[in-house]
Amino acid sequence: MQNPTGLRWVWLAALMVSLGLCACKDDTKEATATTSAEASTEKAGDKVEEKAIPVKVMTLVEETLTPRVEISGLVASDLDVTILSETSGRVVRDNLDLGNIVKKGAALVVVDHEPYRIAVESAQAALDQAQASKDQAEREHARMKTLRESNDISESQYDIAHFALLQAKAALAMAESQLASAKHSLRLASVRAPFDGVIASTLVKLGDTLAPGTPVAQLVNTKQVKVTAGVGEDRIGSLTVGQKAVVRFPTLNDLRVDATVKAVGAKALQPTMTYPLELQLDKLPESVRVGMVCRVDLPVGQPMQALRFPIDSLVDRFDRQYVYVVNEDKTRVKEQRVQTGISLENHIILTEGVQAGDVLVMTGQANLKDGSLIQIVE
Repeated sequence: MQNPTGLRWVWLAALMVSLGLCACKDDTKEATATTSAEASTEKAGDKVEEKAIPVKVMTLVEETLTPRVEISGLVASDLDVTILSETSGRVVRDNLDLGNIVKKGAALVVVDHEPYRIAVESAQAALDQAQASKDQAEREHARMKTLRESNDISESQYDIAHFALLQAKAALAMAESQLASAKHSLRLASVRAPFDGVIASTLVKLGDTLAPGTPVAQLVNTKQVKVTAGVGEDRIGSLTVGQKAVVRFPTLNDLRVDATVKAVGAKALQPTMTYPLELQLDKLPESVRVGMVCRVDLPVGQPMQALRFPIDSLVDRFDRQYVYVVNEDKTRVKEQRVQTGISLENHIILTEGVQAGDVLVMTGQANLKDGSLIQIVE
């Protein structure tokens, strides 16, 4: 028989152990929760920390600016033609080396002269014969005239001599014309340069057979050059002959050359619907060649007071433009919507939203938002 008192002690001891284990588990949970809370607090603290964004800034200054427009242009020559053959025959000699400088009248291509020389000799013989016939007719006419005056011949006999003289004169005139034509054809057997220039391209070679109208070469005068461009109808009314401009050559290290408006078109060209414009370069650098693409900078209005800002520093969002204005202590920025006007090269005019003296972010704006912390760098 078991002792009831002993059992009670065993039960109490087991209960105390169980309570102790529960207390330990609660302490462990509390400690774990405390550690997690501290870690969350530290993580939250990392999120709150804000780093300054480096930017470059500029102060808006009101300037006197002249509205200008920049358009694409092309260097062209007043004398730039494709030479066509006016004769036929086989090419026996040419002076068509690319880049050759030729003088006006120089032979570019020579075809076989023999047929044309023979034609000249034949025409000359015909002319000599016609001249002899005319001389004989004149002598006969003079004799018949004397006889008619003495009434030794009839009127009809005199008329025959008179008409024979007229026919001889006509035959002589025709022979002279045929000789001139033969000589002209002989001259055309050499295709000659119509002006001083440079061989820009060769279109035939030795041994080719030419026909009238065959392209022979392209000849260009590199001294008489101009710049051609097209201007829209919104700007053409502001341009006048004699107006000054600046022509820029991007492929020649941005070379700039002063120019003068030489002609302004009266009718828009299809299909671009732009008005043709010609400019004369005030000087011609040796590096400028016919066919080069350039940019033409033209004034299109009166000088005005305006605020100029780099166009690349604008923030475009949903067809609206924004800038970032630096606050007074130069630590934060405010996003400000602006209205813009005309563009001037790589700048644009700000018309509303800012004023002279405002400090605007010029670089680094891609990483900003309204109220961002900044650090101004030089």
